[in-house]
Amino acid sequence: MELKGLLGLTIAVVALLVSSGHCQLKLVIEMNRHGARGPIYEAVDHSSWEKMGELTPVGMRQLYLLGSELSKRYIEEKRLLEDVFDPNTIFVRSTASNRTIQSAVSLLMGLFPPGTGPELPESYPQERAVPPIKADFDYKDLGLDALENQFQPVPIHVSKLDMDYILRAWSDETCPSGKWRRAQALQSDDFKDIEATFKDIYPQAAKALGTNLKIPADKVDFVVCHMIMDTLLANKKSGRPDMIDTKSELWRRMRVMYNIAQLYLEFPTREDVNLFTTKTYHDILKFMEGTVTGQGPTKWVTYSAHDVNIDLIMTQLGLNSWKCHLERYKEGKFDQIPSCPNTAKFASTLIFELEQTGNDFFVTLRYEDEVYKIGGEEKIPYPKFKELLQKSMVADFEKECFVQREIQFVEQPASWNWTKISIIIGFAVLALILLIMVVMSSFKLKELQRENASIYRLI
Repeated sequence: MELKGLLGLTIAVVALLVSSGHCQLKLVIEMNRHGARGPIYEAVDHSSWEKMGELTPVGMRQLYLLGSELSKRYIEEKRLLEDVFDPNTIFVRSTASNRTIQSAVSLLMGLFPPGTGPELPESYPQERAVPPIKADFDYKDLGLDALENQFQPVPIHVSKLDMDYILRAWSDETCPSGKWRRAQALQSDDFKDIEATFKDIYPQAAKALGTNLKIPADKVDFVVCHMIMDTLLANKKSGRPDMIDTKSELWRRMRVMYNIAQLYLEFPTREDVNLFTTKTYHDILKFMEGTVTGQGPTKWVTYSAHDVNIDLIMTQLGLNSWKCHLERYKEGKFDQIPSCPNTAKFASTLIFELEQTGNDFFVTLRYEDEVYKIGGEEKIPYPKFKELLQKSMVADFEKECFVQREIQFVEQPASWNWTKISIIIGFAVLALILLIMVVMSSFKLKELQRENASIYRLI
């Protein structure tokens, strides 16, 4: 009777939890911007930097600490993942950039810190666990640890730069049409308005930089100011001397201008935003569908990416825009607010949480630890979220992204090209042989005719 009573009580508690809206976290999709890096533009003096665009020690620390905090929240507290790596439940993707790959490694070291990695079986002869080269290996200090300090390596998936439709659709290498889209945007009335709004900043920035400016002062415009601010932010985060006082009015104005430049210069129109997020959304929904249908084992996805990736999603979901920053600037308001946030900073993170309550699934968005509403809801029902994303996705990504010439170059398999070239060469060789034979036959015919003429003369 006691066993039956306990079983009945357990069933009742479970039923009560489900009926009362007990929420269970099922999937986390986390996208981060790489950590602090060196400058990528040359408009400002960068002689103190040895490596342009590479992840700095500060950037490594940022992502490591981010990984540690995510481990605390989602492994220790929410128990979404086991504290040991399971390749069936975790998927990590990075762009093919040194700084994003190193950022992913740094984050994963925090997520699965030393001490969580695999060990050799106790009965395994350690002298066998060596590579087949002649060397005196010192493995005794390792003990049973597969790697020193029981380090846990985690696979990071990467695509070629010009084939990364998921995380680099915004780049000219991947989507050639983006180049002329941006060129058109620089001729628009919107851009003329933006340039006119900030025209007083250009000479101020040039004067403040002095000899640190590496281009003529009269060449400083909106685009150049974006490059300048990008370098100044990289310097600031890595502890280098400020070239412009970060507490000055000029700095505050340039920070707003930088937000607008980041959003406008990369994806000026709504059509651009929808195009560049299409493949990202397709990948996100693929993982979520797997969880909702019970067919996918993945519980954690990390995208190690760039500021553009996060800014695109925030803009597409209506949570940020260059227009809101421009309007606030014209009103004399330069501070960041939740409805018009700064563009993604070094190590910024955007997280989608997929939770289950009963038979229903809900999505929550967190950006830099703040919950942002999607479609006006903090917890949007998954079917509604899915419909929202699918409505924005372009029907034919390839057609919209590539001009015809580049479609042929990119899409045709290499074997097809070589086969066609081989056929052409074959025909050319055959034609050359036939031509040589015709010429030789012609010479022989003329020679025979001359011989016959000589015979006739002798007769």
